Amino acid sequence: MTFPVCCDRLQNSVNPVRWIAIIGLLLAALALGGCSAVRLGYNNAQPLTYWWLDRYFDFDTPQAERVRADLQTLHDWHRSEALPRVAGMLQTLRLGAPNDTTPEQLCSLYTAFRSDAAATLGRLVPTLADISPTLTDAQLAHIAQMFDQRNQKWRTEWLDGTPAQRAERRIKGMVKRVQWFYGDLAPEQVAVIQEHVNSSTVDFQAVYDERLARQKDALQTLRAVRDNGAITPAEREAALHALLARAITPPDPAVRAAWARWSVQTCTGVAALHNRTTEAQRARLADNLQTYEDDARALVAQR
Repeated sequence: MTFPVCCDRLQNSVNPVRWIAIIGLLLAALALGGCSAVRLGYNNAQPLTYWWLDRYFDFDTPQAERVRADLQTLHDWHRSEALPRVAGMLQTLRLGAPNDTTPEQLCSLYTAFRSDAAATLGRLVPTLADISPTLTDAQLAHIAQMFDQRNQKWRTEWLDGTPAQRAERRIKGMVKRVQWFYGDLAPEQVAVIQEHVNSSTVDFQAVYDERLARQKDALQTLRAVRDNGAITPAEREAALHALLARAITPPDPAVRAAWARWSVQTCTGVAALHNRTTEAQRARLADNLQTYEDDARALVAQR
């Protein structure tokens, strides 16, 4: 058992759902580190998420007012409905920390986290559906420009350099993330990470191609629902829900199968590493998870 954020960031690299919003109300807070930072980050999720979205959409005043109001409603819902489930999942992770784990257990927990994130994103679709008729050509061009900027950063991290250089970057990043939860790793534990990376079958060029396809789909769908004067509000919302579904679950069966294989490889690698950790490392993991669980429950109580 271990915490999903320790895993190889494959799903972050592949998942194009970021074009809508990365709420990450828990995970973004966890990335800040520290008890007070987690609570501060979560309590400021509404303005932080608005800022992130505005970087892409460059909202005008009426759009901004609608988005801010709906984000506050979303945040209130998440605190009362979703965050208690997050606390429960963190408890499950914490209670399992002292024990060995299996890839199946890890993938099941990851799926639960991912399902909650998808549900959160889905609650933003009505907002996007309502403002989409008012999106200008300049705003759509701005979104495309932001995609290009993010893609350049993605290529730098995942595609640039020789295979050995790319593997070294992945290994270094994974070691850093794992040590945040477990503490320093022994050489034989780092070797487990090296083996995981070196045996991975992830085709990052294929991942990048799918990323571009989802971004193209997003822009085409936004333009289509904006320009179709005959479309009803319900049809517009349905089209954007379908777009979100395609972003989360690729429509191409071959791509879905590849993602499934890569996810299993990640779960297998993380399970192998956790099962080689010491009692002291597992105790540190449990302590960290206890802190995050306590934060989540305290944030729920603030409603």
